[in-house]
Amino acid sequence: MEGINKWGLLSSLLGIINSNSEEDTTSIVLAKYFLQNFNRLPELNIYDMAEECFVTRSAIRRFCQSLGYDNYKALKTQFKNMQENYRYYKDVTVTEDYGKKIATELYEMALDCNQNLQGRAYDIADLLHESEQVVFLASDIYSKHCSEFQKGMILLGKMVRIVGQQFENNKLLSTLTEKDTLFNVSVGGFFAGVTEKIVQKLPCRKILLTSRHSKKYETMYDDVLYLCSHDLGADRTVYHVYAVPYCLDLILFSYKKKYVEGRGDF
Repeated sequence: MEGINKWGLLSSLLGIINSNSEEDTTSIVLAKYFLQNFNRLPELNIYDMAEECFVTRSAIRRFCQSLGYDNYKALKTQFKNMQENYRYYKDVTVTEDYGKKIATELYEMALDCNQNLQGRAYDIADLLHESEQVVFLASDIYSKHCSEFQKGMILLGKMVRIVGQQFENNKLLSTLTEKDTLFNVSVGGFFAGVTEKIVQKLPCRKILLTSRHSKKYETMYDDVLYLCSHDLGADRTVYHVYAVPYCLDLILFSYKKKYVEGRGDF
């Protein structure tokens, strides 16, 4: 279906169960079943699912189509490619003193982010101020991180939009011109690859927020903001969880200091 982000399955399912619909509707029943069995979706049998949920196979097919897939088989195939993306939530290393470990890593991350953004946060604030439209293109995970920045910027008088769940054939992206700015948020580089063809076609200024160091980004984007001074591995780190909101907060502060402070608006 047009406009549905098939890479955002988890958020799509959560959106359904959080919609305050009647608990016994087919969509709620199936969404809850999918979530309760999320880690083993590829193993589920449509016949067993229909029996356990008291629905028809046709109802399951229609539900999958509402999520952006042709049928349940297509959803399972796509899900196998998505599982790496959801390691973000599951790969937490169990240590004796987790709080102390994270506190140390957060401090080191903050110093690293400060160094990477040194003198640049105000330049980004200028770019935000000058742009007619500011749009963040973010994955299923990081669109939530960007929403706090969005709230802050709107309260400071600057409209910021987020394209997350529905980036394919998105009408907002199609309106962007050379007077606008797009921020693509891809910490590990996976989302940058998924959206590469879409971003390349856009005539606006493009900025990438990432930890993945790659020379090809320097030709694809007008600027690259590195969240980390080194490439991250596949394992979940404090950078994956905290670097985006931290760096966006630095930019928000710079914008407020330069364009709002002393004006009496905030």
